[in-house]
Amino acid sequence: MKAPHFRSDGTRVDEVELPPSIFEPSYNPTLIAQVIRTERANNRQSSFRLKGRGQVSGGGKKPWAQKGTGNARQGSIRSPQWKGGGAPFGSQKRNYKVSLPKRMRRAGMRSVFSKRAGEGAISILDSFKMESYSTSRAYAIFLKMGLFPSSTIVFVAYQADDKMKKSFINIQNIRLVCAERILLPEILYAGQLVISDSALPFLEEKYHKQRQVSRGSFSEEGEGES
Repeated sequence: MKAPHFRSDGTRVDEVELPPSIFEPSYNPTLIAQVIRTERANNRQSSFRLKGRGQVSGGGKKPWAQKGTGNARQGSIRSPQWKGGGAPFGSQKRNYKVSLPKRMRRAGMRSVFSKRAGEGAISILDSFKMESYSTSRAYAIFLKMGLFPSSTIVFVAYQADDKMKKSFINIQNIRLVCAERILLPEILYAGQLVISDSALPFLEEKYHKQRQVSRGSFSEEGEGES
């Protein structure tokens, strides 16, 4: 499978052959959905907690006698019906973390890479460095590549220094991500995926089909080798 190859100034050169180890596996939508659910669950924060009647301050004394006052009986001024009282069945902190085997996540990444390559949404760009903070230069590169207008462009770079990050941060439709921390939804939902030529070998090494040697050799799909 091939993808268009561009120089660092945005000029198209030719086409390059994509590594078949990560760009030619079969498409598995069920596995991709499972990886997305896992990543979204692990990104959820549980930083809120509502206090119940046993956690708010005060209310240690019965407000009035049980009988003889004509008022409804009350046991504490921190009951839920009182102002300042505890919340009934309030939300509590919880752990949303979901575990997923590394082999399944790698297989999901290979599957979505294969899908986007089949759609013709992947381009390869020569690596470059920003000599200065220049949003106009960063925009001009992708404009010359002919990727605009596009809903979103995800640019996968091997390494991004401060100058590169700040040069791309103000471009609305371009998202700069490092190859080491790329997430599956970013690849799946991007209009165009641009990968630097230095990040391509890193992605191939990270997401290629590894084999488990202990107790015999088994592939990630569970097929044994004699």
